[in-house]
Amino acid sequence: MSSLSLHDLQGISTYSNTIRIPSGHRLDMQGTAKLPTWTDATKPGSPAVGDVGYNTSTATLEFYDGEDWLQIISSVKDGSSVAKAANSAQAIKNVNPSATSGLYYITVAGQGAVQVYCDMSTDGGGWTFVYKTHHANSHTFVWPSSNSYYAANINPRDASYANTECNLPNKYSGYGRTETTNATEFLIEGYDYGSGNADFIYKYSYDAESGAAWDAGTDSYQQNFIRYTLPVTQIVDRCGSNNGTRPTTDSVSGRGNGTYWFDKASPNPPGSDGNWDVANPKGQGSPANKKDANCNRYGGGGPGLYRSSSTLLWVR
Repeated sequence: MSSLSLHDLQGISTYSNTIRIPSGHRLDMQGTAKLPTWTDATKPGSPAVGDVGYNTSTATLEFYDGEDWLQIISSVKDGSSVAKAANSAQAIKNVNPSATSGLYYITVAGQGAVQVYCDMSTDGGGWTFVYKTHHANSHTFVWPSSNSYYAANINPRDASYANTECNLPNKYSGYGRTETTNATEFLIEGYDYGSGNADFIYKYSYDAESGAAWDAGTDSYQQNFIRYTLPVTQIVDRCGSNNGTRPTTDSVSGRGNGTYWFDKASPNPPGSDGNWDVANPKGQGSPANKKDANCNRYGGGGPGLYRSSSTLLWVR
């Protein structure tokens, strides 16, 4: 057997620059072959019958049948249908970098393929929406460590859904970049429907303790939800008070004990409670009316008045 090593292999102009394998012969490849890639805008304008390539705009293989480009059946999990349900928003972003924010089919434990809202723009996008509790009145909802399913098939920043609440299970282990990986980051967001803006958005990197807290599967306060030692990045902070102060849950002298959910006033070090807090989602006990005072957003009547806002959680 002989071998041929070369860099470029080109046809000759006499045969339209075509390299041909005669009938009765076969090209046996031991390595891999890379197909040409294009977008909707750059695909060949004068194709020949049988031309094949990968369209990065649609994440599909295409071939030309002499009249039109046809898609070869694709198994790419881009979240566009139940059959193509993805593991997470980030998994969709990986196969379709031009994906925009909206509803996609995501595989959720115990539910199968269901529609979930995905944020494809904030901090590079790829965020799966997994939790929302509102602060409009005293009421009972689940802690974000719960594995109870409440559909997340809404845009949580749309004022039409201000009082809708959502929860997906397995927030750490269920929505990684692949089916076998955990999520690596989460966002805590306080969204104000009155202004139409986020009061604050902070990004955290998961560690084992915080991941275990979000995945606890129990409807209860977890001190390690937002540990003050977690790496954090401020994405947005429009708060009139405590601007630039990240939320935490592991204060130990009264706030971080399940009465309140998290503290944004003086979270460092643990044990130093702040004055502006978000009460637990159960809406029980004397602090139940203090649903959202973290940003000095109490309408001039002192901490305790409700307002049209929600706390949101996103993972990627």
